[in-house]
Amino acid sequence: MQLPNGTHFRPTGKKDGSIEVDVRVNPDLVKKVRQNFRGKWRNADNIGKNEAEIVVLWNNLHPSDRIE
Repeated sequence: MQLPNGTHFRPTGKKDGSIEVDVRVNPDLVKKVRQNFRGKWRNADNIGKNEAEIVVLWNNLHPSDRIE
């Protein structure tokens, strides 16, 4: 299947019932996104923290859905 912007999707059904979807994005679209993208990291102060530190942050923010 091809979208109007040139992106291609090809689903493949497996014998176990699962489906795999191959996606090929139009290279021109990728260039435009990269060229015009500007953004800021959310939660930039968490960059560089290890797994244990992130788990503590999560557990403090989500006490009803704690990670052990």
